[in-house]
Amino acid sequence: MLLAYVYKLNPSPKQAQTMERWIHLLRLQYNFRVRERTEAYEQARFPVMGNYCLIETQAECCPFACSLSKGALYGNPWTAKGKKRTPLAQQDANLVDLKQERPWYQEIYHHVLQQMLKQVDAAFGRFFRGLGKYPKTKRQGKFRSFTYPSGDVTFKGNKVRLPGIGWMSFFQSDCFPMVSAFVPSLCGKKQMAFIFLFCCKMSLFQIFQQQIKLKQQ
Repeated sequence: MLLAYVYKLNPSPKQAQTMERWIHLLRLQYNFRVRERTEAYEQARFPVMGNYCLIETQAECCPFACSLSKGALYGNPWTAKGKKRTPLAQQDANLVDLKQERPWYQEIYHHVLQQMLKQVDAAFGRFFRGLGKYPKTKRQGKFRSFTYPSGDVTFKGNKVRLPGIGWMSFFQSDCFPMVSAFVPSLCGKKQMAFIFLFCCKMSLFQIFQQQIKLKQQ
């Protein structure tokens, strides 16, 4: 059984500023990747071809102006072994170039950037399976969280370590589950407070033990 736990974080002012900045930069990158996939699909479906004139020489040229991939414009669409990358893998390979061209993205933990790309991929996946609407860009206020993959977050008592941000305490309003099987954790902002959400897999016996522990407190 999959259970979700939500705790209110107590970050320092510097940590709160870092999380605010991460959310802002991740929203911009999310919107960029959504537009990238849209443009790549449109270029592959309706390639822009024809003769063009160079302003400098006034000579005609016929550029190859359509995307090689239907899912991404940037990043190498081929692996070192010559296999074609998926749109997610192609965008993931482009993160190295992103950090070189925009150094301010270097402060964001790499796995958090990868999880954002998985959000984009999941949104398009739902659309192509007929389970959702076409992905749109997010306005400010509609993108308010970031995600860590399983195993990256560390707990110690009522403190949690978020890679790239550091240790911070949280308000332990509920008994913390003593399990090792965690799924990706989400950190975000709700109203004026930062919250931390994680899910864990627990058997019915573990749930029963936890309920007994709560009654004894």
